[in-house]
Amino acid sequence: MPTVEVSHVVKSYADKIVVDDLSFSVPQNEIFGLIGPNGAGKTTTIRMMMDIIKPDSGDITILGEKLTEASKNRLGYLPEERGLYRKLTVMDSIIYLASLKGMDSRSAREKADKLLNQTGM
Repeated sequence: MPTVEVSHVVKSYADKIVVDDLSFSVPQNEIFGLIGPNGAGKTTTIRMMMDIIKPDSGDITILGEKLTEASKNRLGYLPEERGLYRKLTVMDSIIYLASLKGMDSRSAREKADKLLNQTGM
Protein backbone atom coordinates (compact mmCIF):
# COMPACT_ATOMS: atom_id res chain seq x y z
CA MET A 1 0.00 0.00 0.00
CA PRO A 2 1.41 3.44 -0.90
CA THR A 3 1.89 5.96 1.89
CA VAL A 4 0.21 8.62 -0.26
CA GLU A 5 -2.14 8.08 -3.19
CA VAL A 6 -3.44 11.04 -5.20
CA SER A 7 -5.83 10.04 -7.97
CA HIS A 8 -7.28 12.34 -10.65
CA VAL A 9 -7.42 15.38 -8.35
CA VAL A 10 -8.78 18.66 -9.71
CA LYS A 11 -8.99 22.01 -7.93
CA SER A 12 -10.08 25.34 -9.33
CA TYR A 13 -10.75 28.83 -8.02
CA ALA A 14 -13.39 30.75 -9.97
CA ASP A 15 -12.52 30.09 -13.62
CA LYS A 16 -8.87 29.13 -13.03
CA ILE A 17 -7.91 25.45 -12.77
CA VAL A 18 -4.90 25.28 -10.42
CA VAL A 19 -4.59 21.47 -10.19
CA ASP A 20 -5.74 19.54 -13.25
CA ASP A 21 -6.20 15.75 -13.10
CA LEU A 22 -3.16 15.16 -10.87
CA SER A 23 -2.28 11.56 -9.99
CA PHE A 24 0.74 10.14 -8.19
CA SER A 25 1.63 7.71 -5.44
CA VAL A 26 4.41 7.61 -2.88
CA PRO A 27 5.58 4.11 -1.92
CA GLN A 28 6.17 3.31 1.73
CA ASN A 29 9.57 4.31 3.12
CA GLU A 30 10.28 6.65 0.20
CA ILE A 31 11.23 10.31 0.28
CA PHE A 32 9.17 12.32 -2.18
CA GLY A 33 9.59 15.86 -3.44
CA LEU A 34 6.81 17.92 -4.98
CA ILE A 35 8.61 20.42 -7.20
CA GLY A 36 7.57 22.87 -9.88
CA PRO A 37 7.51 26.54 -10.80
CA ASN A 38 5.56 29.18 -8.89
CA GLY A 39 1.85 28.79 -9.52
CA ALA A 40 2.09 25.11 -10.48
CA GLY A 41 -0.27 24.01 -7.69
CA LYS A 42 2.25 22.56 -5.21
CA THR A 43 0.91 24.34 -2.13
CA THR A 44 -2.68 23.70 -3.17
CA THR A 45 -1.88 20.00 -3.57
CA ILE A 46 -0.25 19.79 -0.14
CA ARG A 47 -3.19 21.63 1.44
CA MET A 48 -5.57 19.15 -0.19
CA MET A 49 -3.42 16.25 1.07
CA MET A 50 -3.66 17.73 4.59
CA ASP A 51 -7.45 18.24 4.21
CA ILE A 52 -7.07 21.99 4.72
CA ILE A 53 -8.94 22.51 1.45
CA LYS A 54 -11.09 20.04 -0.48
CA PRO A 55 -10.45 18.99 -4.08
CA ASP A 56 -13.24 19.63 -6.57
CA SER A 57 -12.90 16.02 -7.68
CA GLY A 58 -10.58 13.05 -7.31
CA ASP A 59 -9.39 11.07 -4.32
CA ILE A 60 -6.54 11.40 -1.83
CA THR A 61 -5.60 8.68 0.63
CA ILE A 62 -2.89 8.75 3.26
CA LEU A 63 -1.74 5.44 4.76
CA GLY A 64 -4.54 3.68 2.88
CA GLU A 65 -7.45 5.80 4.05
CA LYS A 66 -9.08 9.16 3.54
CA LEU A 67 -8.14 11.55 6.30
CA THR A 68 -10.18 11.40 9.46
CA GLU A 69 -9.78 13.49 12.58
CA ALA A 70 -7.86 10.59 14.16
CA SER A 71 -5.51 10.08 11.21
CA LYS A 72 -4.80 13.82 10.98
CA ASN A 73 -3.05 13.50 14.35
CA ARG A 74 -0.38 11.39 12.62
CA LEU A 75 0.50 14.12 10.13
CA GLY A 76 2.16 17.48 10.29
CA TYR A 77 2.46 20.42 7.94
CA LEU A 78 4.89 23.29 8.33
CA PRO A 79 4.28 25.82 5.56
CA GLU A 80 7.23 27.54 3.94
CA GLU A 81 6.09 30.98 5.04
CA ARG A 82 6.36 29.93 8.75
CA GLY A 83 2.94 31.30 9.61
CA LEU A 84 2.40 33.45 12.69
CA TYR A 85 5.41 32.21 14.65
CA ARG A 86 8.32 33.71 12.70
CA LYS A 87 10.60 34.06 15.73
CA LEU A 88 10.31 30.44 16.87
CA THR A 89 13.03 27.95 15.99
CA VAL A 90 12.00 24.76 14.20
CA MET A 91 12.35 22.84 17.48
CA ASP A 92 10.25 25.41 19.37
CA SER A 93 7.61 25.19 16.63
CA ILE A 94 7.53 21.39 16.92
CA ILE A 95 7.21 21.55 20.71
CA TYR A 96 4.45 24.16 20.51
CA LEU A 97 2.47 22.22 17.90
CA ALA A 98 2.91 18.99 19.88
CA SER A 99 1.53 20.76 22.96
CA LEU A 100 -1.63 21.55 20.98
CA LYS A 101 -2.07 17.79 20.62
CA GLY A 102 -1.58 17.24 24.36
CA MET A 103 2.11 16.25 24.44
CA ASP A 104 4.34 17.68 27.17
CA SER A 105 7.44 19.68 26.16
CA ARG A 106 9.98 17.10 27.31
CA SER A 107 8.33 14.24 25.39
CA ALA A 108 7.95 16.43 22.31
CA ARG A 109 11.64 17.40 22.38
CA GLU A 110 12.73 13.76 22.85
CA LYS A 111 10.53 12.54 20.01
CA ALA A 112 11.60 15.41 17.73
CA ASP A 113 15.30 14.73 18.48
CA LYS A 114 14.82 11.05 17.66
CA LEU A 115 13.04 11.77 14.37
CA LEU A 116 15.52 14.45 13.34
CA ASN A 117 18.42 12.08 14.06
CA GLN A 118 16.75 9.35 11.97
CA THR A 119 16.56 11.74 9.03
CA GLY A 120 20.10 13.04 9.52
CA MET A 121 18.99 16.55 10.45
